[in-house]
Amino acid sequence: MAGKPFSIINGGSGADQAIEADGILHGYGNRAVPQNGGGNDRPNTTADPRLGHKTLSEFFNTAAFAPQPLGTIGNTQRNSLFGPDFRHVDLSISKNFPVTERVNLQFRVESFSISNTPNFFIANNNSGNQQFGNAAFGTISATDPNYVPRQYQFVLQAQF
Repeated sequence: MAGKPFSIINGGSGADQAIEADGILHGYGNRAVPQNGGGNDRPNTTADPRLGHKTLSEFFNTAAFAPQPLGTIGNTQRNSLFGPDFRHVDLSISKNFPVTERVNLQFRVESFSISNTPNFFIANNNSGNQQFGNAAFGTISATDPNYVPRQYQFVLQAQF
C-alpha cells in the first residue's frame, strides 16, 4: 500500500508530520520571509527524486533538489513524493455456541495491528531547515506518531 504524499518546501511547516496530524498541509503557500524574497518558496527539481530501491537512510534522491534562484518560484510540485508504505492488518475469529433456540453465545477474539509492523514516516522533509543538502535530509528517522501497537480483545456476547 502506498504511503502518504508529501511536499519538499523551504520554510513553513510542510513536513510530513503536519500532514499526518490532521490530513492538511499547513503553512503551504506564500511565505512572509522566504529564501527567494517572495512567493511560494519551493526548491527546483533537477532530476527524478524517486529511487528504485528505497532504504531508511536514502528514501528519495536528495540530490534531485536545489535551491531556486533569487526572485523565482521553484518548480517542485506539491505532494510530488510518497512516504513509506503503510501496513496495518486486523484479524477477528469468532465461534457461536447455541444455548437455546432463541439464545446464542458468541466468543470472539479480535486482534488489531496483528503483524505489529512499525510504520515509518519522513519526519523531516522540510528543505528549508539545517538538513537541506546534507546527508540527513531525506532519511527516515521516526515512526508514525499515530502508530498503534498490537492489541487483543476478547469478547463474550449473548445474542437473543
